[in-house]
Amino acid sequence: PNGYFASTANQGTDDTKDSDPVSGSVSVTLTAGQSNTTVDAGFYQKMNLGNLVWFDANNNGLKDANEPGISGVTVKLYLDANADNTPDGAAVSTTTTDANGFYSFTGLTPNNYIVGVTLPSGYMATATTTNSSNPNSDTDNDNNGVTTVSGELRSNFITLASGSEPATGVDGDGTNGNLTLDFGLKGTGSIGDFVWFDLNGDGIQTVGETGLAGVTVTLTYPSGATVSTTTDANGAYLFSNLIPGSYSVTFTTPNGYFASTANQGTDDTK
Repeated sequence: PNGYFASTANQGTDDTKDSDPVSGSVSVTLTAGQSNTTVDAGFYQKMNLGNLVWFDANNNGLKDANEPGISGVTVKLYLDANADNTPDGAAVSTTTTDANGFYSFTGLTPNNYIVGVTLPSGYMATATTTNSSNPNSDTDNDNNGVTTVSGELRSNFITLASGSEPATGVDGDGTNGNLTLDFGLKGTGSIGDFVWFDLNGDGIQTVGETGLAGVTVTLTYPSGATVSTTTDANGAYLFSNLIPGSYSVTFTTPNGYFASTANQGTDDTK
């Protein structure tokens, strides 16, 4: 039928349950009075699988607003016919994420599949959620990366079955595709340190100069998104889980204070 493909012929050991046609037809010889009711034909529709690899800035395992996709990431597809969450051999297909972090595998036969993402330098697996380990829950925008093997973050198996995938409106695809298999990655870098009361105004931390609590510090990501924190009781602050890139850090001057002269002395830690 239009939009379908012939199933592989003569599979398994039960001739009453297999698909018989080879190249569209099957030869049948009948003896006198014989009835043969085992001549069957199976058809399937090709499937597609995706969807996103993104920078999970807050490490919560969910795709939030202003968290960008990661481009150029290698993504591999594996068969897992026996559904044991272990690939059945080498990857059957490889692709890379586009400029917005999206990936897609098309023309797939119904089966169980595992997707693996090669972790780029400076990235690692982010947090998992309740549904992370079950890609068949069809939960969109959550992290499905649960196992890291030799630098590759992998999902558990997802089952693709013709006509039974999430309908349009759930993942934006038809019932022969699943676009809910996503991977969140966090960074391995961090930026931070200390905001202090510079008693002598020389721009250098010296003994007896204490930290300032409650000062607002804002980080601007390479994407232009921002996040803010406040210094703790000791004047310390930290932004973690950062990916490689160029950032800016902005300090809101507390009421009644003035900014010390920048980049004084020879010790950048002070």
